[in-house]
Amino acid sequence: MEKNERYSRVNYPAFKVYKKLVKNYHEKAAIEILSQEIKNKIFVNGKFDITEASMAMGEMQIWKSMLNKECINYYLTTKELSDFLLKTKIKEEMLSEIINLIPKIKTNEYKNSIVFTGDDVLENKIMPGLISAGVVHLKSMERSIFFVFNYSGNGEKSSLIVSNGDDVSYLPLFGDKELRTNMNRNDIYGEMLRLILNLLFYMSAFPENVLNSPPDEECDKLNKNNSKTISISPTISEYLHENRDVQPHLRRGHFRFLGSDHFTKKRGQTIFVKASFVKGEAKTVI
Repeated sequence: MEKNERYSRVNYPAFKVYKKLVKNYHEKAAIEILSQEIKNKIFVNGKFDITEASMAMGEMQIWKSMLNKECINYYLTTKELSDFLLKTKIKEEMLSEIINLIPKIKTNEYKNSIVFTGDDVLENKIMPGLISAGVVHLKSMERSIFFVFNYSGNGEKSSLIVSNGDDVSYLPLFGDKELRTNMNRNDIYGEMLRLILNLLFYMSAFPENVLNSPPDEECDKLNKNNSKTISISPTISEYLHENRDVQPHLRRGHFRFLGSDHFTKKRGQTIFVKASFVKGEAKTVI
């Protein structure tokens, strides 16, 4: 690790509250207490807000995964890689393939799910699914980023919740694309969503750069068996080097899933595509 450069640290005040509730009562009672608090907070001007409700329930899933030590720790070894994942825009069509990737990083399965069936009704329903929970430690931010993919049914109800301990963002993975414009916003909410989505695509495209253990400087008994170290691929390093200090150019790299029968050898794989026009002449036609 470079001098004066360290991984981000865990800072999640709400998790400490949840942990204390579980300690003083028990997990079921803690969830009931928090569920009532959620009901009291998810009304905006007297109207039920499904986004606020989904974010609240998603945070509870993160806390439960942390308490049960089901979160996977992901360590991004370089600031260059962190910045790349934070800034690379997400193509809408990639989300249709994400249900093929989420099960590969699952941390838990469930049969019963707490769902909202009315304006203010919480019900326990039998809805098979899985959860992929994790925390990303990076060198571009002070705080680590927590996330949970909630994959239910056949994937159509899947969603992503991300948080840095204070800010929370919710992304439904299917349905009206107008609900997903936040994933490419230039703010903390967009950055957190891009970080997690691009990390998933990156690990699929470059599995050789995923090590199933923590970095040496972060190794301890608590995270040794549920940690991954992600290094930068030479392909991405070369791409970033080519784009450094060049103005203007039209190159925009992106991830692509090869799902067509046309791809006989690489079908089913995620790849990174380098766009065009690097260090060429720029002309304006009017």
